[in-house]
Amino acid sequence: MNSISLGVYRHYKGNLYEVVGFARHSETLEDMVIYKALYGEGGTWVRPLAMWDNLIEVGGRTVKRFEYVMTAHASKILSDELTLRLTEAHPASEEMPPWNYYDIIENATGEVAGKISARLGDNAHSYYNGHIGFEIDPHKRGHGYAAKAARLLLPIFHAHGLERIYLTCAESNISSRRSIESMGAGLVELAEVPAWCFFWHEGMERYCIYHLNLEG
Repeated sequence: MNSISLGVYRHYKGNLYEVVGFARHSETLEDMVIYKALYGEGGTWVRPLAMWDNLIEVGGRTVKRFEYVMTAHASKILSDELTLRLTEAHPASEEMPPWNYYDIIENATGEVAGKISARLGDNAHSYYNGHIGFEIDPHKRGHGYAAKAARLLLPIFHAHGLERIYLTCAESNISSRRSIESMGAGLVELAEVPAWCFFWHEGMERYCIYHLNLEG
């Protein structure tokens, strides 16, 4: 019946949706897609398959109405203490490989404790920008959430064929350095970020470049 897969899709306007099932209209026998919004208050919707798996013209370009992003499993990652909930999924650009943004949710309270990003590939900037970025809300610090959330992302990197990732931070960012080192990452060097790197700016301090092996 269906020619698409269960999982998370990006609408051409940017919002994310999860396809959760398929159905057939009882009167017309038309194939339907059942999906839910992954933003705002959510909500479950039904759309004809023909209006899902089609191409449209936007700004003079032909694009998919809905573009597959990832499996549903990767949109919510859980541990006993934390849940990572997907909030953004971006295609590759000149500066970045494909990357996802997740809320870090504290299971005990249901509160958002911070955010973490996963950059799912390599390009010329990856060595300095790293594959993971995190920010923990000030009142939620001191629990090791940055390292715990980062560890939850490692199977996704492995699934994308990466055998190692880089984790980086400014030399003076002691808390980030401790979080990275607690994951078992090894310091490669203290590096001057080159001017061609997209986040370089005049007077920026050196960056700590860490290497984490994902194989064994």
